[in-house]
This record gives sequence, structure tokens and C-alpha cells, in this order.
Amino acid sequence: MILIDRGSIDLNGKVELLEYGVRVIPLVAPYHLSFVSLYEYQCVWVKCVVSGQAGVGEAVPLPGYGWETVDSIVDTIAKIAKSCTTVGDLYEICEREYKKAPFAVSAILTALEQPYLTGAIESVNPCKLNYAISSSESSVHLERELTVAKEFGYTYIKLKVGRNIEDDIFSLKKICGSDLSRGMMLSLDANQAYKKKEVARILPVLEEFNSQIQWL
Repeated sequence: MILIDRGSIDLNGKVELLEYGVRVIPLVAPYHLSFVSLYEYQCVWVKCVVSGQAGVGEAVPLPGYGWETVDSIVDTIAKIAKSCTTVGDLYEICEREYKKAPFAVSAILTALEQPYLTGAIESVNPCKLNYAISSSESSVHLERELTVAKEFGYTYIKLKVGRNIEDDIFSLKKICGSDLSRGMMLSLDANQAYKKKEVARILPVLEEFNSQIQWL
């Protein structure tokens, strides 16, 4: 799993720090799944420092979304942290562990590659990773969310898509076409919901706003 071109990263760079922890995040409102209601998230965070540049990643294992747990993610990250000294080592180990522990590995790679994608961070707490917006929101609500994201200094928007392709296309055009999104980067989180026909529908829009979209 590689988020960016390895050619832009020094694989011989020293991994100066790879630390991690768990934060409990209370929810404003319950998150109802078909078999359980959640009132808080347990988030595993990772901080990686290479050549003085720090990045962070996170993993939130929700019931029914995979086999990994908070404890298993922490154990995997701890094992990887003890085994790597260079960026090349870290990539090699992550590729080997990815199929067994995708959440844990994704958190590490996000922390490693964040400085190349969105810029290095100064502090883990607080840390503005991204501002999440749902594509199911109205035009007025989208504008309001962009305004809040701008006021709080976010430069990265994660658009939650996959429920309705028409809403997704509308929201994507609305956000990328807004003056409020200037200077912001955008990612789309479809959570594997798209089928081929949805992908075919949204590809032209992704190409239109390619310069603003980091990944899907």
C-alpha cells in the first residue's frame, strides 16, 4: 500500500520517532449501526518523524468494519516500531503486514507520508488532520461547513461519499467550485461503496477538479 510515489521520498532517511497512543473521543450524538450504538470512538494515533518532519495518522476500528481491534492495532504498531530504522525498512515491513493488519499499517503510512501530502505538523494535540463533510448535505449546509473549516484553519477536506452518486457529484462540484475551498485539498472517502457504473459517472468530475483532489 503506497499513497504517494516513492521517488519523492528518501528511503534511506532515518525514522527518528514512531510513537503511538489511544484517545477516547466522545460523540456529540450516538452513531447507530445495525447491531450496536456507539457513544464514543477509540482512536489509535501514530506520530512519525523523519528528517525533522512530523506526520500523524489514525485508526478507528469500528464493530463490523474489520477484524482489527484497538489492542491488535496497538500491538502491530508496537512491533513495527521496534523493527524499523529507515524509511525503506518501514515500507518493507508495512507491505508485509498490510494484509494481516490494514488499519494499523494505514495509520503508520499516513503518518509517514503526511508531510509530503499536506505538510508537516507542529503538534499532535491539537492537530488539524482533515475536516469531514458528508455529500448528503444541502447546498447551504455545504457552504456553512466550508466556512467553519476555513475559520478553524483546516486546509484539507474529506468528503464522505458513496450513498448517492448524484449527491456525490453535486457536492464535489459545489466544494471545488467555491471560493471558500481555495487553498484547500480534497479527498473522497467512498468506503468501497462505488461499483463500476458509479466510478464511470464520477471520473469526469474528478478529472475536471484534478488539481484540488488528493486521492479517492
